[in-house]
Amino acid sequence: MITRFICISAIAFMVAACQIIEKNDVKNIVQTIPVQTDFSLLNDARIAHHEVVEMAGARVVAAAPRFTGTSIFKSSDNAILDVSTPFTRLEIRNPSVKLTLTDEDGKHLIFDSIEQSVKNPLLRRPLPIPPIRRHHLSNWSLFDSTEARTWVGNITASWHNEDLEDFLTNGYWMRLDGDLAGGSVTNADIGAFVHSPELSETSELPTTGTMIYRGYASGMYTSFYGPAWESLNPLLVDGLKEAGEFTGIIALKANFAKGTIEGCLGCVENQETTGITVNPSGNRNELYTNLSLASLKLAPVPIRQGMFQGTNIAIVIGDEGLGINFETLDNQGNWGGKFSDRLVAGTVGAQWTHPDGSRSVFVGSFFATKVITQ
Repeated sequence: MITRFICISAIAFMVAACQIIEKNDVKNIVQTIPVQTDFSLLNDARIAHHEVVEMAGARVVAAAPRFTGTSIFKSSDNAILDVSTPFTRLEIRNPSVKLTLTDEDGKHLIFDSIEQSVKNPLLRRPLPIPPIRRHHLSNWSLFDSTEARTWVGNITASWHNEDLEDFLTNGYWMRLDGDLAGGSVTNADIGAFVHSPELSETSELPTTGTMIYRGYASGMYTSFYGPAWESLNPLLVDGLKEAGEFTGIIALKANFAKGTIEGCLGCVENQETTGITVNPSGNRNELYTNLSLASLKLAPVPIRQGMFQGTNIAIVIGDEGLGINFETLDNQGNWGGKFSDRLVAGTVGAQWTHPDGSRSVFVGSFFATKVITQ
């Protein structure tokens, strides 16, 4: 029996915050909707082979973002993103996406929102306002599985109704090799991507002044909790595993005089996550929360020919007095992206570890548009 888990605040680097949740209406935090079978299978892919997925995410964190054609792409293997037909519209009220990945062995991984879309029963909230003016925003969770391979993805599309060449897609994908239902998964690969035709254009950036960008970020995460966290929340037992997806607002600042860009994911407002936990006894709990106490600080990195890449990422967890020495967290990460005339987009991977054995991995992508010029 799957029950609801209401006291965890979950994103790759999340801290539980029961004290905060107790002060809020729990009904506004966790939806109690019957779980669909296909969504339960999607959660199997996330959590049943936690260590395999965790290792795949860690490989992404260690890898520098790659710039492939018109796409910004980060992957833990040599997959190529085929974006020849990245976004199509059946009709205004029924958009769809179709993306194809081809790995180094020539095997194809196809994401088709018409055939593979999975409705998340925990989510009934609207997406944020599209960062791109006059755009619409839509999102799909995708799942498909055979006896040899399982794939999971989450894709967001932002598009102009009257100009289908004016679009942007971003998201992540995960491939599990082996029989998920039979418990024989042996390997996982993960990637994050951003694509838009305008990212293929050369952008002339200013040489003076600064510019603020604000936009949308999303991705996947895994977490493992050690003994230190149970003092903060009795539900965070030693050995608890967690995995899921996040969405949030990213804010970036480009200093063109210095030739640098920096930013933060989770500083403007709380991030939202959906996921699943498994405690050492094997009990599963599905969750949704928007009470993040964590943020991802992206330290300044140089801009070169309209692109940027760096490794200085800090996962910051607050507030004080939570009972955990967060100064002992070991942070690692890698992020990068590209400018166009109206936006900046990229991918990011980060992880933290704690002396008690706790750890999290986070892989995602983002896009943001200009809001302030100084």
